Amino acid sequence: MYFAVIGDIKNSRKIKDRFQVQEQLEQVLEEINSEFDNYIAAKFIVTLGDEFQGLLNSTQPIIRIIERIMLKMYPVKIRFGIGFGDISTKINREMAIGADGTAYHHARRMINEIKKSHKSRRSDQTSVKIAADDNISIVALANSTFSLWSLIQGKWTQKQVRLILETVICEDNQREVARRLGIVQSTVQRGLKSSGYYSYLHTKQVLEEVLLREWG
Repeated sequence: MYFAVIGDIKNSRKIKDRFQVQEQLEQVLEEINSEFDNYIAAKFIVTLGDEFQGLLNSTQPIIRIIERIMLKMYPVKIRFGIGFGDISTKINREMAIGADGTAYHHARRMINEIKKSHKSRRSDQTSVKIAADDNISIVALANSTFSLWSLIQGKWTQKQVRLILETVICEDNQREVARRLGIVQSTVQRGLKSSGYYSYLHTKQVLEEVLLREWG
């Protein structure tokens, strides 16, 4: 079982500093490849100007990887299609291209579904969707959670995003976050509370546990 992740920059052609954004994305992916090396079957790599992909051998880091890319690329919006399944061809660990199988087919289908839904204001505006051949009810629950996350994240300000990113990096050590940002701990706590971070964090932790239990 493998877990394919395909990411796509939303409205990339409308971005003024497109080259700079691409460079930033490449740097973020290098950090992901280094930090989550033990879980990577094929390294994350930019495959097109506005698209990238990677392949994982466990569900354990998926949520954290998506979260890290979203926060570090803000205000650029990223869409993610995730597929759980098999790989039927040889895997090149140094780059997630050239391989094929149901994992990638599911991930591609999810990206296309998100793009289609974003064109309709009445459709689900989620930025993350997963697909798998089994545990359909859990997949549906996960996608509902991602939809709610997208709603919460869409209301975050730039200051809140920076605060949440530092909180994630510091593993919820508010004193360290306050020190790094040059503010007091009470300001950190108020900022996280007003952003809805704690509700987001709780559902994230539960979803990570469910995905790991069902797929490993």
